[in-house]
Amino acid sequence: MNVKTLIGFGIGAVLAAGAAMPAAAQFYKGKTMTVVIGTRAGGNGDIQGRMVMRHLTNHIPGKPTVVVKNMAGSGGILATNFVAEVAKPDGLTVGYSIINIMAELLDASTLRASHKDLGFIGGLGSTSVFHIRTDTPPGVKSVADIFKIKETFRSAGHAPSSQKDLSIRVMCKLLELPCDHVTGFKSAGVIRRAIQQKEIQLTSDSVTGYFSRVEPTLIKPGISLPLWQYGVPVKGGGYKRDAAMPDVPTALEVYKMKHGENAKPSGPDWQTYQLIVGTSGTMLRAVFLPPKAPAEPTRILREAFQKMYDDPAFKADWKKLTKADPTAAIGEEGAAYVKEVLSVTPEFVAYLKDFVAKGAK
Repeated sequence: MNVKTLIGFGIGAVLAAGAAMPAAAQFYKGKTMTVVIGTRAGGNGDIQGRMVMRHLTNHIPGKPTVVVKNMAGSGGILATNFVAEVAKPDGLTVGYSIINIMAELLDASTLRASHKDLGFIGGLGSTSVFHIRTDTPPGVKSVADIFKIKETFRSAGHAPSSQKDLSIRVMCKLLELPCDHVTGFKSAGVIRRAIQQKEIQLTSDSVTGYFSRVEPTLIKPGISLPLWQYGVPVKGGGYKRDAAMPDVPTALEVYKMKHGENAKPSGPDWQTYQLIVGTSGTMLRAVFLPPKAPAEPTRILREAFQKMYDDPAFKADWKKLTKADPTAAIGEEGAAYVKEVLSVTPEFVAYLKDFVAKGAK
């Protein structure tokens, strides 16, 4: 599925396939490529990143040796800063991390580079799943039960400007849930432990983390219940359930459970949700080069990413890991999408900054 089909912003994921010059085929031969992954070793993003780079390398002429450097921190921002500020722009260092659009829109002090300046290679999208402890008073045995909750409960995320935190807070607001959000957790694993210890009731996880960590430790034992998923945007508007989770309703479906089947969400809260789903669905994490990287390695890696995306072996491994087919934003058109979503109105940015400030605890 390409970006145009996925979000309807008119940006496709198709690159012109050009035959590499003989010299280009030797660019990476005998060289070592350092991949900076913006999560801890063994985390969901690390597992995904290593799998992506394994397949990507199969399509890079010369097949360089890959060395992984994990650099967790600030929701992937630490890795982004490193690639943008420290790594040499020689095509031998690439990042694999979250494209944190929200941090840039909000002028986050931790982010010292613009995503518009990075050498965008290709991004892979993913949905997220929201889940809650089943013993949250008066008890949550079905999605409809969340509307019976009267006592304040706690949700958790990583940083006030992270997409996880914002999506949790904005959906609790849209659904009128008495949610007290706590931020600053270093990893999804730390949040899961807090849920097991009854310190936290609600959070969200990427579909990869959900099936590999959440489902076996929280869902199957009956500790937590899946509530809703982002949903996959469809052409012409609306959302459909991700094929990996056909029994989990979309956030829009749950919104209509609360406000009526004909309810149509609007306003800055819903715009925030749509922006998060659009970016997560196309480039939750991406491969990128430092700013001002040479044209030759940029072209080689973009073509390799497209070939990887078209490779049945990659798609099979991706589906094994995430339970869903991959969605992608690739090359120049992916870079154009990044610039487009960063071009929202000043009024919306002002709203976001105020909303984030209220969530900083």
